[in-house]
Amino acid sequence: MTAERIRLTRGELYGRVWATPMLTLAKEFGMSDVGLAKVCRKHNIPVPPVGYWRRKEIGYEVTQPLLPAVADGREHLDIYIRERLRPEFEELARQVAPKIALAPDVSHPFALRSEKLLGRGKFDQRGLVIAKNGALAHILFSREQLPRALKVLNALLLALEERNQPASWPEQENALLAVSIDGEAVQVLTVRTYR
Repeated sequence: MTAERIRLTRGELYGRVWATPMLTLAKEFGMSDVGLAKVCRKHNIPVPPVGYWRRKEIGYEVTQPLLPAVADGREHLDIYIRERLRPEFEELARQVAPKIALAPDVSHPFALRSEKLLGRGKFDQRGLVIAKNGALAHILFSREQLPRALKVLNALLLALEERNQPASWPEQENALLAVSIDGEAVQVLTVRTYR
């Protein structure tokens, strides 16, 4: 993702921060208001306190602190405007993710294979179960959480298959569980369920 750079002086950013609410200004820069506040803090630029814009709107006298000098003498700063989502992805980003229900029983072959390998597992230094040969990078849990961890893994694998994104897990030792997404194998991140 590319980003467009905007070079400002501290005085210019100070003026904009006190002329426009942070949330509105931050959107112009393609960032969050929290991110913009961090930029201001880093460059010793005071920002309006909470309630400033409301007090100003209803006529209260509000004060604006002076822009303090900066210790290192650097008066210029860069803000990078992030590239917006392409229109075809904006609709996808607004969609609510479907809920995935946990089945009462583990049925997916790879979840059953994981259960078999972990049933003979050992504990690591944190008390988490690992396969004797350490081959299961895709699941990590405490002994008490074994049933839940396997149900979560099972639900994930079944949901991916419903979406035509099947998993693969070769039989050779230390092979990794992967999912095919748009024809490309992507390693499954670790399913972690522990206290």
